[in-house]
Amino acid sequence: MKKIVLLFFSAIVFNNLNAQNVGIGTTTPTLGKLEIRGAAGTGTTVAAFGTDGAGLAIQKDASGPVIGFNHYRNQTIANSLGKHFANGYAAILAQEVNSGKIKIDMYDYGTGGGFTAAGRRALTIFNSGNIGIRSEASSMATFIVPKLNNYNGSAVFSGTTYTSYFQYSPLENTYIRGGIDNAKVILNDVPGGKVGVGKQAETPTLITSTLSVFGSLKLPDKAVSADYTLTEDDFTILVNMANNATQTIIITLPPPDATTDGRIYIIRGINMPEISNYDNATGWIKVNNITEEYYSSNKLYYVYYSGGAFGTAELSLMESFTVQCIGNQWRILIRSHDTWFQ
Repeated sequence: MKKIVLLFFSAIVFNNLNAQNVGIGTTTPTLGKLEIRGAAGTGTTVAAFGTDGAGLAIQKDASGPVIGFNHYRNQTIANSLGKHFANGYAAILAQEVNSGKIKIDMYDYGTGGGFTAAGRRALTIFNSGNIGIRSEASSMATFIVPKLNNYNGSAVFSGTTYTSYFQYSPLENTYIRGGIDNAKVILNDVPGGKVGVGKQAETPTLITSTLSVFGSLKLPDKAVSADYTLTEDDFTILVNMANNATQTIIITLPPPDATTDGRIYIIRGINMPEISNYDNATGWIKVNNITEEYYSSNKLYYVYYSGGAFGTAELSLMESFTVQCIGNQWRILIRSHDTWFQ
C-alpha cells in the first residue's frame, strides 16, 4: 500500500513539474521552458555545453547575444576577449542589437583555460543584407572584400584550368581570365554598352564610343625574315628583306572566315632590295590570301624601272599593307605606295 501511495504521489509531482517552466536565476520563468538569467562570475557566459572538451557557450555581451565556439567568458578583465575551453582555435558568432549586424570573429590557436588573443573579423552581415568579408567599414555596398595582407588578393575565382585574381601580389594587379582554353571574357554586352580604359574613364560622360581609350595604345609587333603565317597574336609584322634581291618571302594571312572576320593586320617591308621589274622572280614580299584583282596588288617591292613615264627612270616602292578580313575576304584598307622619277 505504501508503494502504491508513493508511486501515485511521484506521478502527481512529475506531472506538475512537466507542466511548468524551469528558471535559473529567476523564480518566474515565462519566456521558455528553460529560462536562464545572469551569467557566470564576472563574465558574460550564460550557459556552457560540452565543457569537458572544445565546448560551446551562450553569452550575453553588452552589444548583444554571442555564441562561442571553443570560447567562453567567465570573467571580465581589460583587453580580454574570452578563453578557450580546450586547446585549439576559437570563434564567435555575435549580433549587435543596436545596428542589427551579425559578425563572425576568428581567434588563433590557444591553450585550454587561457585567454584568447585579439580576433579577426571574418564576416559581417549588415541588417540590409549586405556582406563584408574581413571588413565592416561600410554597409553601402552589397559585397565588400578588402585585400589586407593576402598575397593572392581580395578575391580569387577559379575555373577548370585558369584562375582570376583581384589585386594580386604586393603590386595589386588584377587578372581576369576565362576558365579554360579558348574561353572568352565578355565586357558590357548590353544594348548601348560602352567600355572606357584609362584614368579619364572614371568620368562616364567621356565614354562616348563602344571602346574609349584615354591614353596610348600598345599593339603587338614582330620582325620576321622568312616565310611566316600570321596568327591571332599578331598585329604589325615587319618583314626584313635584308636587301637581298635573290630571296622572296611569303607572308600568309589566316583563312578569311567567321573566326577572323573583322581582324586587322599591318604588314610592312623593311630593307627592301632594288629590283628592275615587277615581274622579277625574286626580291619581293608576297602576301597570300588577299582578295584583289589587279596586277601586283599582293606584293611589297622596291622597283627601279628604267622605262618609266616621260622617258625617265621610275622608282616605285610598295612599302606596306593594312588589311582587314571583311566577311570571307581579306581586303587592303591602306597601301603605302611611293613613286618618283629621276
